[in-house]
Amino acid sequence: MVQKFLVVAFALSGALYLGAYATRPNVELAISSAEIRHIEGQLYIAAVKPNLSFVHNFAGDSSRATGISSLRLKENGNYIGPDGALHATIKSEGGGSYSHWGKQLYFSPSDGSDPRDSANSYSLEGIASVATWIDSIFLTAATCLLVYLLVYNPVIQSLVFGRHSIAIAVCVFCILFMGVRWEYWSTGIIVGITPDSGSYSIPAMQMINGETPTFDWRTPGYPLFLYLVAKLGLGWIGLALCQQALIFAAGLLTIFGHWSWRPYLAVPSAVVSFGFTSFGGMRSLEVSIMSDALYMPLLIFGFASALLAVSRRSTGWMWLASAFFGAVIATRPAGLFLVPIAMFLSVIAWRIQLRRLALFSFAPCLFVILVACLYNQITVGKFRLTSIGVATFAGATALFWEESTEYPEHLNFVVNDMRACLVSDDARKITQTWDPIELFEAFLNNYNPSTYVCAPRGFNKAYQNAKEKLSREDSTSTVGPSSTPRFDINQMYSGLSTISKFAIAEHPVLYLKFIWSNLYTYLWHNNNRDYDFHHQLPYIYTSTVEFLGTRAAPIPRNPNWPTDLFGDEFRVFEPPASTRPISTQVSTRLDSIRTSLFMNRVAIVLATIATILVLLRLPRQQYRDGPGLFVVTLYASMIGSALLVSLSSMSLLRYSYVTHFFSLSIVLMFVPTAVEFLRSIVDRVIRGAKAISSV
Repeated sequence: MVQKFLVVAFALSGALYLGAYATRPNVELAISSAEIRHIEGQLYIAAVKPNLSFVHNFAGDSSRATGISSLRLKENGNYIGPDGALHATIKSEGGGSYSHWGKQLYFSPSDGSDPRDSANSYSLEGIASVATWIDSIFLTAATCLLVYLLVYNPVIQSLVFGRHSIAIAVCVFCILFMGVRWEYWSTGIIVGITPDSGSYSIPAMQMINGETPTFDWRTPGYPLFLYLVAKLGLGWIGLALCQQALIFAAGLLTIFGHWSWRPYLAVPSAVVSFGFTSFGGMRSLEVSIMSDALYMPLLIFGFASALLAVSRRSTGWMWLASAFFGAVIATRPAGLFLVPIAMFLSVIAWRIQLRRLALFSFAPCLFVILVACLYNQITVGKFRLTSIGVATFAGATALFWEESTEYPEHLNFVVNDMRACLVSDDARKITQTWDPIELFEAFLNNYNPSTYVCAPRGFNKAYQNAKEKLSREDSTSTVGPSSTPRFDINQMYSGLSTISKFAIAEHPVLYLKFIWSNLYTYLWHNNNRDYDFHHQLPYIYTSTVEFLGTRAAPIPRNPNWPTDLFGDEFRVFEPPASTRPISTQVSTRLDSIRTSLFMNRVAIVLATIATILVLLRLPRQQYRDGPGLFVVTLYASMIGSALLVSLSSMSLLRYSYVTHFFSLSIVLMFVPTAVEFLRSIVDRVIRGAKAISSV
């Protein structure tokens, strides 16, 4: 009786949802100049008033969920952007950036004109969404039916929890993973290029030409990967395919690792792995020339290997995990948070009587770090993994840089040159508040200008300006002759380090505010942003074409980009501007469901509870609880990565993927307990219903 009722409820709610979905209108809303109000700077605001039925809506961004709006802004019939921009960015930079926030449109004209008086016309275009109340009814009915079938239906139980669970899990993951990517290959083949891409490709190009590469700015992991792909002759599209294959293999290993603990975790792990590897941000990175495309698979490989090492007490898997951790660090310096994790796993291995494993498990990770540092000592004269940390600290502290009588003259010039291009009001604002959102916006307003605008290509513009000025004023100056001042990159990093350390020492509270605002954003606020990958394709295409300086031809025009990295012609194919294939629509809907179910705040609370329970059980279980230990290491990693990033970098969207994975994996650890808990609740409900009916 209960099963029939749930099936009928699911069918009716599903029919309602499909009907609403099938009838979604594609609406274009004209914005009247009379409805536009000027706020400040280049920021204007207009009300969004779509005329829709009660089963459709246009969801705007909010503090709880950003990046979910499907509306796109047109100026004179042409799309402008980027969308989802911070209001402070729209106000200060303009350039067509906009944000559909709540029921308002915050935007800026692309040409800086006043939209109330200019001849420009503006409109919003997009496909309506299914109303949230229909979502809620359908998801509730589906969840109730699924829980009942998992707990009481013997056929479903045998499929999901039986001996064939791993095969079913792999099939589910493959179908979902491939299903949301087919439109990339069929309609929008693009290898995304950003200004950061060149800093990875140049060392790879040096290796291809037989030159000695330098890794003073970027760690060697991703340039070596690009070099390997080029040597294999796979080409640009082959690069994207390799990166997609790596994230696919990482998801499969995660499923295998969870299955090796508990066979009934295989299918839930498949769904969770798909949710992480296929959210829009990850899909945009996996087809771009960015180190993130290698960093994330390596990170997942490392944790899946560690999971297998602990559960199987395997020296080989532990060595592999340690090697993956080292490769993660060699790919992105933010991976340094894995060092204490590797040490923790060594301690655990010792406590569970795997002495040989404990003694050597940390060796591969340490070896990779030492080799990278020694290479930099030989090539650039500094025993460090990378110099990027010094540069990011300069950006983190730029708002409270000060002159000092202890500085050489050129460093005081650097301070003044940098401060001249920052927003002075923000320097005052950060002294008056502890509100993390206000602090984050103030620091972000100045972080990018201080690191990229004032000092493009390596944080060196202010420093070079100082040397050139002083060398012109005094030809005998120690900074170099007046004609061609010598630029020493190590000297620059030393100077930036001196200024940053002095700023932190003089203003420790302001630096603490920087860390606090980043931690809050990273852990509590940043995971609530979804990406519609296909919605982003036109922007990826546009930015790639602008960077290359050509529409669909080889790469001859941009002098900062190697023209023959892969020895073939680079072409981009323009994606459809307004269509959104069904696979992307399904993926975006799953992203929204994931965001609703696995909010960072919920995940952190669950992770904290799980970690406390595991730590309380460890002495009694003699460190033999593999799943429990994995919960502890995941939680420590999440906090560690958040803290490490927050010390020197702004908590931007592409750093939050780490939290996505940890949050979802930690939630997965609750599946055994949740199933038993739900079974007990359903039993009580059924017994109560029977008792009432008998009366």
